[in-house]
Amino acid sequence: MELVLGVFCAATAAYLLLRSSFAAVVVACVAVVAFASAVGLFRRAKLGWWIAAVSNLLIAAALLWDAFSEQYIDVAEIITGAIFLCLVALLFLRPTRRGIFAPATPASQSAKTQ
Repeated sequence: MELVLGVFCAATAAYLLLRSSFAAVVVACVAVVAFASAVGLFRRAKLGWWIAAVSNLLIAAALLWDAFSEQYIDVAEIITGAIFLCLVALLFLRPTRRGIFAPATPASQSAKTQ
């Protein structure tokens, strides 16, 4: 899911580059963070898990704050913020944490058990 987010943000940054350079830089930074967390999660690195959890939580908080801070409630931002909160919840599920935070077994012990 992080990889899809990274690709989407990269495409959005390319589109925004034609209109506003500041918005393109912001979205490109989000894309870089999403790609970094996707690579970290793929490699089962703890840092990748932490990057994904913190970045998705910050994005969800920013979207939900923006949705409720205006005079009218923006339903699209609420739904997008809820999706990011679901991504954070998926990171905290036991199978995900077990795959990331499990103690590493030496190769010699894993060969003996098989």
